[in-house]
Amino acid sequence: MSWCRGAERVFGEPIYNYVLKAKKPYFKSNKALRYIWSAFIREENMNTISECAKLYQTLLGKEYIFTLENNINFSIYFSTSNFYHLLGLEKLSDITQLKGKKPNQIYKQILSGRITDGLISNSKYYHLIESRIQYFETLPNLLNFDRSNKIIIDFDLNKLDFKTKLKFTKYILYKRSNTDYVHLTIGSKNKLYPETFIVENGSTYVSGQTMLDILSINVIER
Repeated sequence: MSWCRGAERVFGEPIYNYVLKAKKPYFKSNKALRYIWSAFIREENMNTISECAKLYQTLLGKEYIFTLENNINFSIYFSTSNFYHLLGLEKLSDITQLKGKKPNQIYKQILSGRITDGLISNSKYYHLIESRIQYFETLPNLLNFDRSNKIIIDFDLNKLDFKTKLKFTKYILYKRSNTDYVHLTIGSKNKLYPETFIVENGSTYVSGQTMLDILSINVIER
């Protein structure tokens, strides 16, 4: 943990030991320590690209069938090629190993270890996808039908007051995680498909949009 080394010079001992020994009241009264603790928690929970690939395996071969209000029915299917765009790997334009390959090939090479965690995290554009990797473990939860997940956004691009690349987005599943919002966008090109996975520090893609009730989400193995 690179940030820990600097902190150790301040506190005089390994920060891991320090934060575990500190008492909660002290965290509340010390702004600097609260910041370090939050950074520690984020780093401990951070997923790597290979962990994301392994998690994504649990979605492969499954068709998710949605039933919404107003007699709306649709289904989406996760393929190996969707992983590339969900994590925004096209943003890492400085990695030559990602160029000239099909998205499904890239996914398989990440899964096998030919494309390593270090290669991805060393990109100068890694910060553009870091939050996606951090929150990717929430993706399966977006597809679970429960009390906290009964709403889907009927997305209208014209309701946004900023430019976006979501030209083909039809629906958005979302959940709030702390101060961040995680979104699974569902695109429409002849058929509906998992489009991309977005993390935003706010309700930018949700506010002002039409919300529909989800009546059920059924899963079929294919």
